[in-house]
Amino acid sequence: MRFDLRNIFYGIAVFLLLCSACDTANNVNPVYKDYFIKYYGEDGNQEGKDFVVNSDGTIIILGNTSVSAISNRIFLIKTDSEGNVIWERRLGINDEQGQDIEPIISGADAGNFIILSNVKRNAEDSLDIRLTVISPDGDSLKSVLINQYESQQGESITPLSDGSYFISGKIINADTLNVELLIADVEDVLVFRVNTNLVPTDFFRIGGSSSGSAIKIFENGANFNYAGYSDELIGEPGALSDYENNFFFRQFIDNPNLVSSTYAGNSTQHEILESVSKSPSGFFLAIGTQLTNGGSSKLFAARLTGNSFIKIEEGVLSSNDELEGVAVAPSGATEFLVLGNKINPGGRDIWLAKVGITLSVQFTVTFGGSNNDDTASAVAELPNGNIVILGTMNLVNQNKIALIKLKANGEF
Repeated sequence: MRFDLRNIFYGIAVFLLLCSACDTANNVNPVYKDYFIKYYGEDGNQEGKDFVVNSDGTIIILGNTSVSAISNRIFLIKTDSEGNVIWERRLGINDEQGQDIEPIISGADAGNFIILSNVKRNAEDSLDIRLTVISPDGDSLKSVLINQYESQQGESITPLSDGSYFISGKIINADTLNVELLIADVEDVLVFRVNTNLVPTDFFRIGGSSSGSAIKIFENGANFNYAGYSDELIGEPGALSDYENNFFFRQFIDNPNLVSSTYAGNSTQHEILESVSKSPSGFFLAIGTQLTNGGSSKLFAARLTGNSFIKIEEGVLSSNDELEGVAVAPSGATEFLVLGNKINPGGRDIWLAKVGITLSVQFTVTFGGSNNDDTASAVAELPNGNIVILGTMNLVNQNKIALIKLKANGEF
């Protein structure tokens, strides 16, 4: 199923016009308030990155806004359950990109939210990581800049039950940590922890590969599970062709380095992990992009058990389509919502699927305008089963943040 957004908006406009001619507003069933596509932004380009759906139905959207190549700032929006804007905020310095927002679950800042962003240094191709605590009203309460290495890039932040945080990411332009590698050491996996005051307490730089990144950490009782991708899994020594990326999954107590790994992916193609989610029943689903030898992209998924990260199954979700994996979220007790970008000759569309416990695809739906580059960012299921999607869509040669709300079956 595919929706062209322009046709949808024309239909809504006609519907509203007809409603205005009715003798009373009570004669109208306002379905358009419950299921919609809405755009947010200002002059320039905006992109959606992540969101938090609050218990009262409001949504805090993390995005980025840019009016020039060197002016990028965090763009925050809070909406009600119908997508109406409650407030907007702009945070950060020039050339700062928001990446992840999470609710704070414990400690002195419980009830607030923490944002992970990446800040460009003056040096070319060099990044710092910024952590910022904001209030429910979008006010910045405190922040810290992390510049432990020459260049570090954050992917996600995990608030912990003791009020501290784990950060997942990578070190770029890695140095001589892996001098024994047969190819250039470009990236190392990065995991570090900060306390309730955002002060770093432990840094773990994990080598053994020429490229890779930690993507997400989960607290699991006294243990931690984390997932990422790297090209560390090789076969015969000296085989350059073995340096291809795979998903990895690890469990640790204190030190994420030097622990055993479970891998997903094959030995001839690159599997780049993008997102991992845990269902209420304890299963994990990891999704990403498989880059084939022929240059095509497939959405690749792996399902694992909860406690010990044992892989159950893996595979490509839609072999007939060119897809990039973007995000995954639980649906009910055992199912998942999978979000991707469908690659077309004229650009990309937002692609959504509901996936069963055996990786069976129950339905798919796409959103986008013809010959536009419309991309996905985040997805969540609401308590009543409805679905919300965050993305970026092109309107009149500018990119805008898009919020899409659907029924549980993927329809309006």
